[in-house]
Amino acid sequence: MPDPFASFLADSLAAVKRDAAGCADAMAAALGPVVIDVAVDGERTVVYRDGAVRVAAPSTQPALAGRPIVHVATTARTLLDLVDGRDELLPAILANRLRVRAAPRDAERLFDVMRLFVEGNARSSAAPGLFAEYHQQVTHDSRRST
Repeated sequence: MPDPFASFLADSLAAVKRDAAGCADAMAAALGPVVIDVAVDGERTVVYRDGAVRVAAPSTQPALAGRPIVHVATTARTLLDLVDGRDELLPAILANRLRVRAAPRDAERLFDVMRLFVEGNARSSAAPGLFAEYHQQVTHDSRRST
């Protein structure tokens, strides 16, 4: 079964590119050469720029060698709490619910990319459905594992 977060992220990026091309272009420019290694509930995904912002399996990372890496780790529940407004980014980082390891300039790039991702999704008609599907997958999986 594909990683729910990686699928959600890839679908959301495609929706932003289609519905808010300016945000997609700005996101790619903000990301620059940085590779984001994201772990959500232990499942890793790599985000990088190759013209546009791309999502790939961690096995892609050797091909991206030499680029600065930003490491992000969290849980799907924390992501949903952030999206639903039950949590905020700074408190989540300070409480270690969202862990970011990066050089200061690369962390700044990460936050710019995140802001543009949110803005792009706010402009996309597909976003509510994508977020609802991800929410359903996460809550369904958490009920199954308890």
